[in-house]
Amino acid sequence: MVSTTASTAVAEAAEESEEPQEIEPDLLDRPPLPAEGSRGRSGRAALTAEPSIESSFPSADEAPLGEEVAAAEEFPEIEPDDSLLKVYVFSIGQANSTLFVGPPPGRRSMLVDLGEPIRGCQPNYKSVAASVEEILGHKHLNYFVITHYHTDHMGSVASCPTEDERAGGVFGLIDEAGFTIDKIVDRGDLAQSLTGGRSRSHLELLRRIDRWKTEGKVDERVMPEFGAAEIDLGSPARVEILAVSGYVHGADRGAMRTVLEQDPAIYRRSPASENDFSVAMEVSAGEFEYFIAGDLTGASGEPPYESFSERFFSNGGSTTYTNVESHLVSHWRGISRESDVEVYQANHHGSGHSSTVDLANALDPEIVIYSCGGDYDHPNRSIVERFEGRPQLVTSDVAEETWPGNTFDAFGEIAGEIEILVAEDGSYYSVNGVYHPAFADSEENN
Repeated sequence: MVSTTASTAVAEAAEESEEPQEIEPDLLDRPPLPAEGSRGRSGRAALTAEPSIESSFPSADEAPLGEEVAAAEEFPEIEPDDSLLKVYVFSIGQANSTLFVGPPPGRRSMLVDLGEPIRGCQPNYKSVAASVEEILGHKHLNYFVITHYHTDHMGSVASCPTEDERAGGVFGLIDEAGFTIDKIVDRGDLAQSLTGGRSRSHLELLRRIDRWKTEGKVDERVMPEFGAAEIDLGSPARVEILAVSGYVHGADRGAMRTVLEQDPAIYRRSPASENDFSVAMEVSAGEFEYFIAGDLTGASGEPPYESFSERFFSNGGSTTYTNVESHLVSHWRGISRESDVEVYQANHHGSGHSSTVDLANALDPEIVIYSCGGDYDHPNRSIVERFEGRPQLVTSDVAEETWPGNTFDAFGEIAGEIEILVAEDGSYYSVNGVYHPAFADSEENN
């Protein structure tokens, strides 16, 4: 077990109960989801031996920042109306919200998270609602995915002078902005004993969901099945569920079970981080692939990694980070899954406790996006250096204490809102107007 001191964990500590409850072993022995109905596409080399990070990523000289990793090519312009898949990563400070719009003619939509500031009033839903309505032309979403129950990913209820800023995130989107949703997909209600209780955001969801259904604002709420059957954005787009609540396949006993076998008292002593339960997905269309997983937890430093680490806060509390990332990658190796992606939206805003070397090597992304606003050491320098040589984009701001004097500019740029358009044939894509090839599976292993 690795112990670390947390000077920047206020955001997470604020969402976690300080009163751990008794662990319920039956919740751990029963995988919540059915066996996988599908797997990753074939064609890439099997993940066997762990490659070195140095050999996986080109140097800065080989792939100058802002240029395509492959040799320069001319790509026909992608018009938004003709694109196979559209992705919008909104600039909302230290919070996450990403919209996926599927292929024509259906243009089915999926909003992943809509976070708000940890403290104070919660206005982000207003700007996101306006942007989504402008993009879609209406106030209806086919899917809203809540990766986990933290305010900076789903909103909460705050004490504010104006009533319409008290219920931010998904709550403001539905009850204030007037959006309707076919299906809310989230990590479910299991294993609250491991986290020490439900977060305020989770409790608020439970309080409102029945009313939303009765009023016709939400049709259903589900905990997702593994594979690509749960979310349908329209062919040939594909949304595959890869992890949820610490499980990575239908027969999995879960990453938390592995930890409890090593230290049966760990989650009573230091409750599991809510981040450990994040929903992880790969969204693909043609050769383009995008990995997004909320605040999925890994481990800090270099491999070999432990399966968990305790983190201690200045207020006397503590939490346990369960290394779900490495648990997921281990499963991928076991089934010889292809796993390279074009875009990686960095887990936990680029925290030093996520984006392990295991996951970085498995995803081998062409572009990395950090959804962060300049707080909590995000993006962490060790993570940014891990992806050096690849374009790295920040949605709002970087932490001044980590990147004094705009030193992040040597690695990437603060891009603001990010628009990704995938070409009709899925062979290339643009990121804020800069074009990149989308590599076929065979090419990504060469």
